[in-house]
Amino acid sequence: MSVPLVIGIGNPDRGDDAAGPLVADAVTSLRPDIDVVRLSDPLALVDLLAGRHLVIVVDAALTGRPPGTVGVLDVSDSPLPGERRGSTTSSHGLSLGDAIELARALGRLPDRLLVVVVEGDAVELGQAPQPIVLASVTEATTQVLAMVDGGIGDR
Repeated sequence: MSVPLVIGIGNPDRGDDAAGPLVADAVTSLRPDIDVVRLSDPLALVDLLAGRHLVIVVDAALTGRPPGTVGVLDVSDSPLPGERRGSTTSSHGLSLGDAIELARALGRLPDRLLVVVVEGDAVELGQAPQPIVLASVTEATTQVLAMVDGGIGDR
């Protein structure tokens, strides 16, 4: 069985979009036994997924829910819900949903792919994350570690 991989996606210089990298940093400091990668472009995750048992992706989202809301989605067998592929609302070059579906089409999905979403609403360049989003980084980190330790990757 492979070591779990946690991928934090986002731009640390774009306000709430820093949530993914902040969770990745927290996981690294708490659990050096877990593989952790920080990405600014979701397309790069396509090559990281293949051959893994459990991958947990953490990303900020702008869905209209209250900032700081944390949710977990299992996209192992179905597309990321609620996202229009090809949407221009992503702060990344390609949306996370597009990257996941590309990996699925190429046969590169891991056995289990979970997405931890941290709701934000301020992603302007040069802005710091809002305090409520910073507080949710702790909750998201706790959930990521519980997923790794709780064997949620086992079906």
